[in-house]
Amino acid sequence: MKLKSNCYRIQDEQGYLFLKRYERENVLRKVKMVHDVLGEVDFPYVEPIDVDFEKRQLTQRWMEGIPANYRLPHHRKQVYTMLKALHATKHHVDWETKGLQQLDLKRKWQARIRKFQANEAVLRPILQHDYDLIFE
Repeated sequence: MKLKSNCYRIQDEQGYLFLKRYERENVLRKVKMVHDVLGEVDFPYVEPIDVDFEKRQLTQRWMEGIPANYRLPHHRKQVYTMLKALHATKHHVDWETKGLQQLDLKRKWQARIRKFQANEAVLRPILQHDYDLIFE
């Protein structure tokens, strides 16, 4: 089943897998490096992955469960807990020496808002009354 243009849910003899393809091998290498480093520092949210650099793809066992629903406070708190733990790895890992620079978060979110607004015609019917809560 195609989830996005480069993401799939596929089945093998042991169950389902998540498969993601990358346009650029260097991006896949960076993802693999981050995964490996997080495993080295015993980050609690790391799941095993398989990487095929020749095919530029990553596979991982499909994790069954309830999709995140950000309207639910306990789901938001779980995501916050994971992100807080991820950001705390900076005390154990010098990410800049690993090739990861700190993002300018203001620019990042301004770009996301512009993209969101550029797609208003598509998003407004989907979000219905919630769109006004976001932007007005």
